[in-house]
Amino acid sequence: MGISRALIVLGAAALFENDVDRARATFQKSLSICRDLEDAEGIALSLLYLGYATHMLGDEASSSTLWRKAWRCSKTLATRAASQRCSSNREE
Repeated sequence: MGISRALIVLGAAALFENDVDRARATFQKSLSICRDLEDAEGIALSLLYLGYATHMLGDEASSSTLWRKAWRCSKTLATRAASQRCSSNREE
């Protein structure tokens, strides 16, 4: 997970420098790694930032789609976390 998170930070730095194409490529690489690792949190973050980069390039339709995917992924994480809390409370 370390490499994928580092790529997200590098992509954010590229956005800060207004190098949107480099940022987008970096976020896509992070997304690929996170999918390979089945890292739902990393997938959500990668999709969120990829959506932002796509928005900066003027592609509203694609950025909206990416943001919806990030939201669904985040919602799944929140549901999973709540379920785990409930499970651990039952064990007490």
